[in-house]
Amino acid sequence: MKRIKLRVKKDIKYETIKSCVDHKSLVIAASIKLNLSRRQIFRLINVYKKRGKKGFIHGNRDRKPINTLNKTLSTKIIQLVNKKYKDNNSNYLILNYSHLQDMLKEKHNISISYASLYTLMLKNNFLSPKIQKIQREKLLKKNFLLKNQTQNLKISK
Repeated sequence: MKRIKLRVKKDIKYETIKSCVDHKSLVIAASIKLNLSRRQIFRLINVYKKRGKKGFIHGNRDRKPINTLNKTLSTKIIQLVNKKYKDNNSNYLILNYSHLQDMLKEKHNISISYASLYTLMLKNNFLSPKIQKIQREKLLKKNFLLKNQTQNLKISK
């Protein structure tokens, strides 16, 4: 049988409801401890009686969101950007993110939202030619710090 592991807050809620049912402790005390109404405590008692510990796990736990970007699609986009849309001398793109989104749709039949494309490009250090100064400085600082950390790890070994 699979062992059910709850997170801290859910485990406190589970233990409180369990003691409420097993030891016939007061519902009011449980409502004060969990900062819930009596009605919610009775609802949780019913959940405990019907499903046990499983009832305290959220239904979407361990599921991927439906709008996540497919890994194969993201690697395909990165390869296309590296070959066609990146300036050879730097990490700057020859198109801004909006135009890149249009080109991917028209020429390569890849439909991706602007927000997903933006995060994908920033995660892989592809900068838009129209990037704002603040964002550029943040990325440069982040990359600088990462380089220093890896160099410090190599030196310490």
